[in-house]
Amino acid sequence: MRSVGLYHRGQRNTLAVRRVELQLACPGLPPEFDGFRILHVSDPHFDLCEGLAEAIAEAAAGSPADVCVLTGDYRAAIRGPHDKAVRALERLVHAITAPAGIWATLGNHDGVAMVEPIERLGIGLLINEAASLYRGTAKLRLVGLDDVHRFHTPLADEALAEHAPRRGDGFGIALVHSPDMAVAAARLGYGLYLCGHTHGGQVCLPGGRPVVTHCDSPRRYSRGLWRIGKMQGYTNCGAGASGVPLRYFSRSEIARLTLKAAPPVDQGGALR
Repeated sequence: MRSVGLYHRGQRNTLAVRRVELQLACPGLPPEFDGFRILHVSDPHFDLCEGLAEAIAEAAAGSPADVCVLTGDYRAAIRGPHDKAVRALERLVHAITAPAGIWATLGNHDGVAMVEPIERLGIGLLINEAASLYRGTAKLRLVGLDDVHRFHTPLADEALAEHAPRRGDGFGIALVHSPDMAVAAARLGYGLYLCGHTHGGQVCLPGGRPVVTHCDSPRRYSRGLWRIGKMQGYTNCGAGASGVPLRYFSRSEIARLTLKAAPPVDQGGALR
């Protein structure tokens, strides 16, 4: 690949981080949260590709959000040192404007040793936990699970159920590293599910069709917007690359989602 320039093209694709802007009509969203903006970053694997933290920060520049959520995989390796990834994450934190804070979950590359360093950056790490954001008496609940792709335990299922939205008790957003809990979240009444893990395929066929998703969920949940019943979902294509610092026919991305209050909808889409 090096001899024909494909390797360097793949590197350039990885560093060409784009910002995706989406507006989501959300039945059940309290009117007080109409226009609420979420900056979603996933799968940077910071230490695999030099300059990525700066590329992500540049993509986020000039796009303030009300809250920022990170859905895992901050380093490239599964074991070993994580200092370089944490330092890159710190640079990104300084570039983000999010008055309601930065909240995160862990991915399948993120070990327990990373918990304290991440929290020292001022990031609220949700490991089978919930955080509530308020506007007046209206509530939006963020529920973050430990990685369910590699490290699934019953604690994740219990947390998803325990913190599920109740009627008249706010709007629930599930933050999970992979799409693998999406059906369960939809059944429990969550309104939005944000995840990553798949990198949108990372190395795709022309037109962006993933070859491999490294995911147990159906391929339709491997990238972009999707819906299960009343719950909307978004699978972030990832801000970086995994394994090799290359991407083909799949751009690195961060996403800014603007939530809009909407009337109830019929239960379309099978819960499967």
